[in-house]
Amino acid sequence: SEIETDSASLSGGRIPDFDLSKFLGVKSELRITTMASPEMILLKLRSEFGDEPQFTIDIAGAMKDQIIKNLTAGRKEEYTSKSGLAMLFDQSGGHVTAKIAEIINATAENKPHIDFLIEEVKKLWKMYDEADGTADDTLTFENFYNGFMAPYFGCYRCEDSTGRNGHSALIPLL
Repeated sequence: SEIETDSASLSGGRIPDFDLSKFLGVKSELRITTMASPEMILLKLRSEFGDEPQFTIDIAGAMKDQIIKNLTAGRKEEYTSKSGLAMLFDQSGGHVTAKIAEIINATAENKPHIDFLIEEVKKLWKMYDEADGTADDTLTFENFYNGFMAPYFGCYRCEDSTGRNGHSALIPLL
């Protein structure tokens, strides 16, 4: 589940593989999306909650099907976090264990803080969205940089940061 590029094969073997997660100092994480296979879902279940007899390829397949059902129904959910994975497991016919229930309850306790942070980001987005005179849920690259990237990236006018024609791209609100 490591994020790696095959830079050695791209460079004729002169450069060792680059691990982005090691470079950024973060733990590499298996993300559960519509692209995840039942085997990946099973691996994620076991890595987050340990070995459990209910964690089978059949329940992982049912979870994959539930992801598609949720998406088809217009429900945008996340399944990578422990709480998201636990809720998907429950929706897919799994029986919630004490350990899984504890994780769901801990998430509920953090919900007010998470909601507060989301509202703060929305306020910033709105402020930078209106900075160009039009509230259209779209930020120019410059406004996105100023609002969200400037503390982390020192340059937005560098060649790698702009479009091919040298102009900044628009960033849509998803």
